[in-house]
Amino acid sequence: MPTPGRRPLLGALLAALLSAASCGRSAAASEPTPAPAITPVARIQSAIADAAGAHNEEELTFALRELAKLGGPGNRDLVPQLVVFGLAQRDARAALVPGVIRLRLGITDAQLVEALLPYLQTTDREQRTLLYNWLGGIDSAAGAQRDFTLYRTVIAARPNDPPLGLVRYMYETDPDTAVATLAEVYAAPPERATLAATLRPVSEALAANRSGRLDADQGSAAQVALKTLARHSDWWVRLYAATAIVKVPQLQSPELLEVLRADQHPLVRGTIGN
Repeated sequence: MPTPGRRPLLGALLAALLSAASCGRSAAASEPTPAPAITPVARIQSAIADAAGAHNEEELTFALRELAKLGGPGNRDLVPQLVVFGLAQRDARAALVPGVIRLRLGITDAQLVEALLPYLQTTDREQRTLLYNWLGGIDSAAGAQRDFTLYRTVIAARPNDPPLGLVRYMYETDPDTAVATLAEVYAAPPERATLAATLRPVSEALAANRSGRLDADQGSAAQVALKTLARHSDWWVRLYAATAIVKVPQLQSPELLEVLRADQHPLVRGTIGN
């Protein structure tokens, strides 16, 4: 039992952590089924709470051993429960507890991503927002430029059945890096070079729009490229076109909307909506 009146050990660890921080060739895609929300597992939630409330190293070590036993292969059972625990916290410091547990148990980025894959298409917006935040902590840790190297490995391991929730996250957060990453999986080097040239006017329009400087000439050049991209043989290229016109509505046209809404791939159709 924790001793009353003493600062929990995990709280001290959080303070230290805060102090340190401050100083495809086209894959055949079936219609995706919305992923279920993560539901709490009482025994794991209890062990996480014990770790959060530990007042000394002995108590914390005991709780971590219990979590390691309950975590499943590659901690796939534990990681989603850390998400649930984090969502339930209203105190900012308490919400950092899952990160400290992950650090102490040595949960790798690869293990975290694999554990989250089944839930990335959940219709629970609050959970999905936190899942996206966790992924963002991985792919943007080194700076503003997204690094999807780990996701490329995940997709390359299952090219005929890529995790669509992860692909969706990639295109929503950084479509240029996403399409370049998918090209590394599905296209040969000469094809990548040709594709990059076709993508360039759209990429430039996206960048100009982000800075508030998209002009008519850039928009016209992007629309010409989008007509080609929207009819490309590869779904991940067409997904880029769909993402671009959602992010920059000025690039839309009735023709593009009609083509992309009728696309055979569910992510392309889903991105455009009705």
